[in-house]
Amino acid sequence: MIISHRHRFIFLKTGKAAGTSIELFLSRFLGPDDIATPVSAEDEPKRAPLRPTNYLREPGPLGWKRWGARLPGPVGRWVGRPDRRFDYFNHIPARLVRQYVGHDVWSGYFKFAFERNPWDRQVSSWYWATRHQSEATRPDFKTFTAVEGRRVRGFPIYSIDGTVAVDKIGRYETLEADLADILARVGIDAPVDLPRSKGGLRPDGDYRRHYDDATRSLIGRHCAREIALMGYEF
Repeated sequence: MIISHRHRFIFLKTGKAAGTSIELFLSRFLGPDDIATPVSAEDEPKRAPLRPTNYLREPGPLGWKRWGARLPGPVGRWVGRPDRRFDYFNHIPARLVRQYVGHDVWSGYFKFAFERNPWDRQVSSWYWATRHQSEATRPDFKTFTAVEGRRVRGFPIYSIDGTVAVDKIGRYETLEADLADILARVGIDAPVDLPRSKGGLRPDGDYRRHYDDATRSLIGRHCAREIALMGYEF
C-alpha cells in the first residue's frame, strides 16, 4: 500500500495482481512524508536503497489492543497491552485507510487498485503459497482452494460497505497500459518499468487446466462481485 502526498494518490494493494511490482516501481517517486508499507522479505531487497517509510502511526482512539485470551471470571477482561502505534499494512482495506488519513486526504487524492481474473489469480496464489513445499507435501489445487481463507479476493480491499471506493481499477491483463494512464493522471512523467516480483514460480500453461466444475463454480461464487464488476469470464 502506498500513500503519496507528493503526488496525491493512494494505491490499494490487492492480492496476486502484480501489487508488489507496482509498489517497488512507485517507491522511486515518493517524497519524505509519503507512506509505503513493507513487502515480503524476499522482495524488499529489490527496492534497495529505498525502503518502506512512515507506515507506523501514533496512538489513536482505539486505545488498547486486544490479544490473547479472556481471563476467567463472571465478567472477564482481555489480556492486552498499550498499543504504541497502529500500522498501515500491506493489504490494508479502503475503509481503514479512509479512517486513518481523514476526509480531506481521502476525498482529494486519486485512489486506485488493480484486479485480475479470479480464476487465474487463484492458481497464482496456490503456486505462491506452496512454493516452499515439495511435490509430496504440497496440497493439490482443489484441496488448497477448498479452504476459504486461501481464496483471494480483491473487492474487499477497494470497496467500502459494498461500494467501490477508488477512482480507477486497473487490470492485471493490461497492467502496463493502465499504470501508464494512472501515472499521467497523478503527474508522474516516467515510462512504466516494472521490476519482476514473485516470478518464476508458476510454469507456463492455461490456468483452466487446474479446474474442475466444482472449483470453477466455487471461485465464481466467491468472487462474484469482482467478476460482475470487471466482466471476467472463465
